[in-house]
Amino acid sequence: MNLKILSNKGYEFLKSKAKNHKSEFLKGIKISDEMKLDYQNHIITFDQNDIDSINKNYHIKYDYENALIIYKYFKKISAYEASDKRLWAYLSCYLFKDYTLNRWKNLQKKNVTYSTIKSRFFYDGAGLNSRERNSIARLFWGVKNTIDNNNDDDIYHLTKIYFKIQDLTTLFARNIGTYNNLLITYLKFLKENESLIDSKKIQKINKKLNLHGGVQDLSSLSNSKIYDVLNNICTRSGYDF
Repeated sequence: MNLKILSNKGYEFLKSKAKNHKSEFLKGIKISDEMKLDYQNHIITFDQNDIDSINKNYHIKYDYENALIIYKYFKKISAYEASDKRLWAYLSCYLFKDYTLNRWKNLQKKNVTYSTIKSRFFYDGAGLNSRERNSIARLFWGVKNTIDNNNDDDIYHLTKIYFKIQDLTTLFARNIGTYNNLLITYLKFLKENESLIDSKKIQKINKKLNLHGGVQDLSSLSNSKIYDVLNNICTRSGYDF
């Protein structure tokens, strides 16, 4: 299946439906040919088996595998192209709608808000938050920003850590997401201390790391200094590692 994207008109039409007719949108709005455009930037052909696999395996435990599938198709696109709202909305609203609906159960609640629908199906707002919230964009950016090209055995070894729990992927919505060196070093630290990969612990570490970033420019620190900061945070929090 050759990739298409939404037209601008199609994007706004679906957003309007999501806002004003939530139930109808969630049950499935037909995307007419007039609402779609051929993807011109690259020749990308999706294998139906990959589409079916992602839509079927929507649980968080499959995030890593699903992310690698998505990245396989889009690894050659530029950062500018990867910020095209029409691309991610097409994937979330059409190719991977079943995945999107099932991955986040709050989308199935009767009182689901338009804000929740918009964040998972569309790609609005400033950079980091959109990357982390959109159903499919988060998979792509999660791989792109955690690749370790210095590891010849497995360049995705940190990506596995990143997708272990939801609290790690929310790093993208915070300032840490802008500092690739910090993110990579943090993931290496967690890989060496896997007992810390626990939802409550990660939430606390993330909070304290962001607070520390308010008094010191974390982006300017060397890897060893970042390790020191993380060690101190964990020690003061009483974590054994």
